[in-house]
Amino acid sequence: MGDNILKDVFMAQQAGVTDVHALYGASQHKTEYELLRKVTHWTPEMVERERNALKPGGLVPAYVLDMNFAQILPLFEVS
Repeated sequence: MGDNILKDVFMAQQAGVTDVHALYGASQHKTEYELLRKVTHWTPEMVERERNALKPGGLVPAYVLDMNFAQILPLFEVS
């Protein structure tokens, strides 16, 4: 579970575990994030990969939390 579609969701999918995107915490949607991209140590290819993954339909998480962490609770079976 995490707010980064690439570092959290994509990696979980590659590992074959359930992924949860915490959309409510997504820093990449803030205006300051563009400045971070300009000064990043990432290669242009890495930045482009992230942009493509962030496009609608680019990477589809199994579950999305859009309000708060408590939304994850129904995903667990408690006995």
